[in-house]
Amino acid sequence: MAEMTGGCRQKEFSSKFIDKIVIYDKSFIFIKSKIPLKTKSSWKCNSLEKKLSPFFQANQVLIGALIGAGISALIVFLLIQFYEVKSANEIKVDFLKPIIGIFIIWFLFLKGPKKEKKSKSFIKVGSISGLSSIFIGATGPLIAPFFLNHNLIKEEIIANKAACQMITHLSKIPLFIYFFNFNYIEHYSVLIPLIIAVFVGTNFGKKILSFIPEHIFIILFKSTLFIIAIKLIFSYQIF
Repeated sequence: MAEMTGGCRQKEFSSKFIDKIVIYDKSFIFIKSKIPLKTKSSWKCNSLEKKLSPFFQANQVLIGALIGAGISALIVFLLIQFYEVKSANEIKVDFLKPIIGIFIIWFLFLKGPKKEKKSKSFIKVGSISGLSSIFIGATGPLIAPFFLNHNLIKEEIIANKAACQMITHLSKIPLFIYFFNFNYIEHYSVLIPLIIAVFVGTNFGKKILSFIPEHIFIILFKSTLFIIAIKLIFSYQIF
């Protein structure tokens, strides 16, 4: 039986594992990873706030993604008019790749320590992702560094980054249909296997993740981002 206490939902759990998902004032969704429970327990609001530090605000990411998608739609429209093309497919923006690569390296190794603010808004993350997604496709490497500043464990980093990307991709579907003349139905033979592969890969990766120590995961995470950044920088051909 669940009840609301001081803005938090107090619930008694009896399962072996629980999803650490907390709803505050019915507006913010904070996604955490799974933790084992040995006995029945009833978590109080103060223990929830201590164990589940709020860091992912889904509604803020959604607002940011919509703002970014709106700005990117305006930019694409202006580029189509400027270059006098019929579709955005004819516009090349490969020059953005090395810029993103440099940003990732700066964020990982050169960005100095910043004083922690009381409000950690994810609107800017959603905006950056929504704005750049239509131009570079997958924005995972671009937004991934932002999740390293919130003292998250490996499951939390992956879960929240995936949720952020899902919101971003949903917001750009109408843009691809309108500006790029993309017909998703015609590509069902490609999309369906990809969806199945993502589902299988996600579950397989989740099982592997449980065997990776926390400090090793952070090293692998940063190393992967660094390799992607180097590839983005050197994959761009000036001439």
